[in-house]
Amino acid sequence: LDEDESFETSPGSRRHVTYVIREEGKADVIGSLGDDGGVISRINLKDSQILLPPKDVSTPHALLRLRPDGRVTIKDLRSRNGTFVGDSRLADGKQRRLQDGDHIRFGESVEFELDLQRRKLVSLNNNSITRDLNSADQWLITRRNLHSVVIPNTHLSSPHMLIRPSDDVASEIRIKDLHSHNPTIVDGNLKLSELSDGTFVDEETVTFKVGKTTYSITARSLKSVDVIGGRYKVIKQVYISKMADVYAVKDNQMADSPLFAAKILNTHQEKGVAARDAFQKEITLMQALDNPHLVPCVATGHDDSYDAPYYVMPFLEGSDMRRVLHWRRRQAATGALRLADIREIFHATCSALESIHKLNIAHCDLKPANIFITHQREIRLLDLGVVTPFGEHAEFFTQFYSAPEVGSKQLPPVSRASDVYSLGVLLLEMLTGIEAKEMSGYATEPAQDVSNTESSKPQHSLENLKQWLDGVPSGDDFLPVIAKASQHNSAERYQSIPEFLAAFEQAFEGAAAQQQLSDEGHKANLAALSRQTDGI
Repeated sequence: LDEDESFETSPGSRRHVTYVIREEGKADVIGSLGDDGGVISRINLKDSQILLPPKDVSTPHALLRLRPDGRVTIKDLRSRNGTFVGDSRLADGKQRRLQDGDHIRFGESVEFELDLQRRKLVSLNNNSITRDLNSADQWLITRRNLHSVVIPNTHLSSPHMLIRPSDDVASEIRIKDLHSHNPTIVDGNLKLSELSDGTFVDEETVTFKVGKTTYSITARSLKSVDVIGGRYKVIKQVYISKMADVYAVKDNQMADSPLFAAKILNTHQEKGVAARDAFQKEITLMQALDNPHLVPCVATGHDDSYDAPYYVMPFLEGSDMRRVLHWRRRQAATGALRLADIREIFHATCSALESIHKLNIAHCDLKPANIFITHQREIRLLDLGVVTPFGEHAEFFTQFYSAPEVGSKQLPPVSRASDVYSLGVLLLEMLTGIEAKEMSGYATEPAQDVSNTESSKPQHSLENLKQWLDGVPSGDDFLPVIAKASQHNSAERYQSIPEFLAAFEQAFEGAAAQQQLSDEGHKANLAALSRQTDGI
């Protein structure tokens, strides 16, 4: 916009569409794609299993391949900001053979070096991040933002198909074959590979075939949200997830209403009875808990127009820790937090978890996105939607942070030690500044995705921990603490939050004495981090 130009948007003015994907003959939803659609990939050419993209990545950027003869090639997938080898930009859709020592750049800022002798791809933006090229023979590289790409450690074929919304009609689906080895078949007879620009399908439900398996995509146009429960006026949308949406609202029954946050169940995602029960459990729990490091529930209700329950909380201004860590990675040589800040966050999180554990339930979704730091330096633990009673197995969880037994009925049920494990992963991430998914040998975390596959759980062996803590000033002090907290066997971990906190304090004292730490200024620093990262 020019300096003297401006524009306005009204809440709910954008049409929202969700694409729900199922396997034919099965009721369970495999997943969903948001407003912008996304790319569907295949595990391999022989398998009918498909993969959906994480919510926070763009369309594919490039395809990296390790050939049987040892050659490594890279192909730009018609990316907007280009794939570069040295200073040479690859032609759109063209493939190039890579040589040992080649520098590969995605866009303007993300750069790797190929170590062909060791068959590794080494990040030049963060030298601690590498990819072992022996783990698979193809990698679909996507962009998360201008400063990071996602290189999964999973065996993918070339991107299979692209789902996009129609420009005019919400219920129409645009599907394009992405040069797949075997053509995408739509509605039994239409081969998309024969069409150069994709196609519009004027139906709300489209079937397509991958291998021997048929899938369906249903496009649903979602109503805009202007008022929740007939009382709370929507000011803006704050957060969307598979389970629920959060809006900043004002109370129409108050003359000068402050901002509140209203969380409403995402009924269009069709999680069914389990999600509705989990949401109601969250409401009941929030009403029962009283802890300064948890968010209180100030009102509850049911929105008849959406047939969905909701509850209202104070509106928190600040940033979640995921954003803080992400900002630190971009601004500093390391994304690690200061030790004094880590201590304050750790103590607050332990206090909140202990209050939850006193009700004989586990949080089961402890991760950076669920720890919020306000502008006033208050630390709050968020999202009680997947809490699970001790002795049971969780139905939902987040990859890379959950304990091995969470979601696995082959292992002992959830206990206090389940949250201890997640807190150990969180501590490791705060100390190193490296995302849990990177330390787990993975590079695709759907920020709010859930999975019940054992392979998606990180295995923090002592050797792996030594690798990630190497060079961290306090690494030697915290290594045995994190190693015990992240044991695969829950019986070998700390059995309570107070026990873990005591071990943390002992390690902190050793690290503080060694580094001659001072608490001066750390509180202002934490508040500043919250303000600097608010809204990114």
